[in-house]
Amino acid sequence: MTGIASFEILAQPIVPGVPNVPYVQQGSFFQISNITNQALTVNLYYYPAPAFVPSSGAVSLFANYIDGNGTVTQVPAKTFISQGGFFNIVVPYLSTFIFGVQYIITPTQSTQLLGSTPQDSLAARGIVYLDSSVDTIISPLPTIRQVFNNYDTSGNLLDISESAYSVPYEKYPTLSHLRK
Repeated sequence: MTGIASFEILAQPIVPGVPNVPYVQQGSFFQISNITNQALTVNLYYYPAPAFVPSSGAVSLFANYIDGNGTVTQVPAKTFISQGGFFNIVVPYLSTFIFGVQYIITPTQSTQLLGSTPQDSLAARGIVYLDSSVDTIISPLPTIRQVFNNYDTSGNLLDISESAYSVPYEKYPTLSHLRK
């Protein structure tokens, strides 16, 4: 098992406690391309600090992966947290999968959104470790994606800005004692 990158996910107002400021939702995504000559099984272990929380107020954890055909598989937040990541995912030969984890706004009827920024927030940071069934070259590409938004006085979500950037691939020491 090899550490491949650090991650930071969050959903929070840019300036906590101040209404009508943009709200940022930042997710961590890992694109894994299988460039071997056979299918392989991958596991992505997430070691967060602070620990992941399934939801708090208007913010919820969202974890999914997209296979090489574009099929999206959502992993329930409680399952993702209890497992500690994505496990036993078969990536076919010459296929690319994208694994994503993010906190997103999930407003409820009781959430005050009209003309103001939700004050609920969650964040987690840590390191992701990759383990695969085949000891070979796998091409991981970690990225961060952000959305800045706010609500108008009618309660409509306004997309103010978006950004995406790659995170340097970091090969942390192999930590065999972390294997579950």
